[in-house]
Amino acid sequence: MSAASGLPSLSLRWRLTLSVAVAVVISSVAVGLTTTQAVLRPLERELGDQLAHQAVYVVERLEAGDDPNELAARLDLEITPLPEPPRARARRLNLRGHEVALGGRRRGGVVAVQQDDGAWVGVRPSLDLDRPRRRFWLGLGLLTVAATALGAVLARSVSRPLNVALTAMDRMAEGDLGHRLPEQGPKELQDAARAN
Repeated sequence: MSAASGLPSLSLRWRLTLSVAVAVVISSVAVGLTTTQAVLRPLERELGDQLAHQAVYVVERLEAGDDPNELAARLDLEITPLPEPPRARARRLNLRGHEVALGGRRRGGVVAVQQDDGAWVGVRPSLDLDRPRRRFWLGLGLLTVAATALGAVLARSVSRPLNVALTAMDRMAEGDLGHRLPEQGPKELQDAARAN
């Protein structure tokens, strides 16, 4: 136990491993958040805008008398009447004379469009718009685990020669003056063994 902190003292190997793990996790979270803000959110916004234009087209076709099921199948969309207008927090646009409310990914990617008669129609793509975000975070998590494992291997390779030297010094301190440092390993240990 470390007297100052009340925590058990960790070997150099574990301190190195922990330091690398903390650095990798912090870096991964920073990369993830930056990528989300700089790439994924603008992409989602652009997709939402494209879907809004498509939803207005759907409403115009419905108002012209097209069959909603046939239209949904042809455009690969889910088209449903909405019982109430969308929440006030939805991003709102006015496209070609129709009020449009973009629900965003938290509301399932539904775009609501108000028809001329005041009723609302919900349009949602049949594909999962949140899938790229989930796959990105899963991939980043796997890379974080792999980088942390590599850091543990590197910490072991760095601390092993030092542990050999410490063991040899302990044996000499106990009176085994015939014990020598091994002359293999990193150059620094070889130099120390020859100087012994």
